[in-house]
Amino acid sequence: GPSRTLRSDTAKRLLALSASDMRPSEHRAIDATGTRRRLQALAAIDWALANDFWQAHILSPAKLRAKYETLRRQAMSERRKQ
Repeated sequence: GPSRTLRSDTAKRLLALSASDMRPSEHRAIDATGTRRRLQALAAIDWALANDFWQAHILSPAKLRAKYETLRRQAMSERRKQ
């Protein structure tokens, strides 16, 4: 199931980012200015990669954004079952 903590390599990548390092891009679907939003995106990516179905279906930032609420609800549902 989903973890409430980030893996150390994911945390290191997150901490290495700064908003000033981010250049606007048409491919970026996640706002880089908010730490909470970055954490949410990384947690969603981490959970999706650990899920056989979502690993095959979340192939772009746009798809992650479009399916974020569904991913969040499923992760929370799995967490409650544990």
